[in-house]
Amino acid sequence: MKQTIIISTWTCFGISIVIGLIVYMTKVIPTLEKYGRKPLWSGLPSEQFKQWKEYKKICIENGLSLKHWRILVASQMAAGILLIIWGTIFIIDVLNLTSG
Repeated sequence: MKQTIIISTWTCFGISIVIGLIVYMTKVIPTLEKYGRKPLWSGLPSEQFKQWKEYKKICIENGLSLKHWRILVASQMAAGILLIIWGTIFIIDVLNLTSG
């Protein structure tokens, strides 16, 4: 049962990351380029978050839909929640091993 939960958690985590990357590469980067910004693919989360903010700003200024920005935020939140779940399971497992 525990292994199933861990595998499911990691699978969902991976899916949320992949969805975020697909939206980032297919929507955010082309939009930044279209509106004269120079997106850099650095792979650093801090740079990507700056580009997300710039993307949101462009969408608001030009009346574009924020649907893809919302998808990015949702995938980020899902990944964070899934990591918390995995960490909780890991800590409970370690506590059970040390107490028993």
